[in-house]
Amino acid sequence: MLLVTVEESLRLKLTVSAFNAHVMMSTSIVKGLLLWNQSRAQWVGTKKSQTPKKNREPVLSWNASYENLLGTSKRFPQPVPLSEMVDFLVDIWDQEGLYDC
Repeated sequence: MLLVTVEESLRLKLTVSAFNAHVMMSTSIVKGLLLWNQSRAQWVGTKKSQTPKKNREPVLSWNASYENLLGTSKRFPQPVPLSEMVDFLVDIWDQEGLYDC
């Protein structure tokens, strides 16, 4: 006959309870991860459906100055690609000695 003390019984119940909580939490994490991946796939899209990027003319003028572009709160007439804006800022900062390549 197996005799279990009250303390051992309580410890066993706590262990089972902790295990159940872990399983429930793990299940929630997996469900959350699946939902996140689905949402991300909708947001990013599939690589196959993307059309290749065309080489387009720069949006910023080659003689644009920092003051002309960023010294006002006016919106740009068309979106400026991030890579083009970064190149512009790095060039300006480099000319002013603020950027050390």
